Amino acid sequence: MYRHLLVPVDDSDASSEAVGHAVEFAWLLGARITFFHVPTGEAAFPTSRRRGAFAVEPNALAWELLAKAQAAARAHGVTCDTVSDTASDADQVPHRAILSAAREYGSDLILMVSRGMHDADTGLATRTASVLAAAERPVLVCAPEQRPVPMRVTRMLLDEHRAHAAVLHAWLGMLRHVRLQDGSPGLAPLRACAGYLHRRASSALRQGGNGASCLDERLRGRTGAISAELDELVLRRRRNRRLTRELNELVEQYARGLIPVAELEQAVSAYATFSWEHHGREEGVVFAAARRYLSDADWHAIDRALATRMCQGARAESGSLISLINDTWADTGAHAHGVPPPGKPSAVRADPRT
Repeated sequence: MYRHLLVPVDDSDASSEAVGHAVEFAWLLGARITFFHVPTGEAAFPTSRRRGAFAVEPNALAWELLAKAQAAARAHGVTCDTVSDTASDADQVPHRAILSAAREYGSDLILMVSRGMHDADTGLATRTASVLAAAERPVLVCAPEQRPVPMRVTRMLLDEHRAHAAVLHAWLGMLRHVRLQDGSPGLAPLRACAGYLHRRASSALRQGGNGASCLDERLRGRTGAISAELDELVLRRRRNRRLTRELNELVEQYARGLIPVAELEQAVSAYATFSWEHHGREEGVVFAAARRYLSDADWHAIDRALATRMCQGARAESGSLISLINDTWADTGAHAHGVPPPGKPSAVRADPRT
């Protein structure tokens, strides 16, 4: 029986679904997982059309995606490592990097998901086919969700996560630039970012206030299998509101000269890690359970709710904030680039049980 899965991760919808399949499969087998961030050789999000017009350093994207995957594994009680070799393998062909990682880390099964019919990353299908053609060990390819309404709902929810992440990456990029250049950022983008995050956090606590809470309500009526995880996510949403309120307070302290920019950057970095972990639990546990337990009527009801009130506004406000940050720094030639937190290595190993 398989004991060690290698699961490539990137920023596609299909990859998010693969993480959910992987942690459930590993839990059933009693196996462990190595999540491997697939280097693309690009310093931009693979799905940058969803992220807003700004570049991001590969290590920053790896930090986000691997933190989400690790959180999903932790929620299932699955031991995992997270690895990214973006610094050394940035120019390596993705499927070769995957095969090399499987050999290096001793995985006995590679788990991937084929590209969904609406997934924009057409390279994913080629990558999967190339791995299948050249693999020296078994490869399990999971079929993605193909029902139109669940696919549309999941995409809206993932886009909400991406909008949130885009703001954090842009904000961290600006703060890092200020710290390294010993400059002074405009207060308008700082306050705008902090305000955006707090509004989103407060909205998530209202019934049906965001996409994930809509799923929660329906799931509680269909199954008790993940009740404990849903309860934990409610607690985390309350903590999220408290953390975003504290970020707003720190921005005002910085504005009054009471704290240095490095302290504000550290707080935003810590909050970003919290956010990635929260998103990972939603994507790896709640979204996966929804695909299994919700009826077509449930999906249609959620679809109607989200189409009218949630995701379009989140994406629009996120894009406006990123434009504000980039406009603020246009005169200096600096644009918002996502960056890893201070001290974050490009290759990270972690056991979620420790």
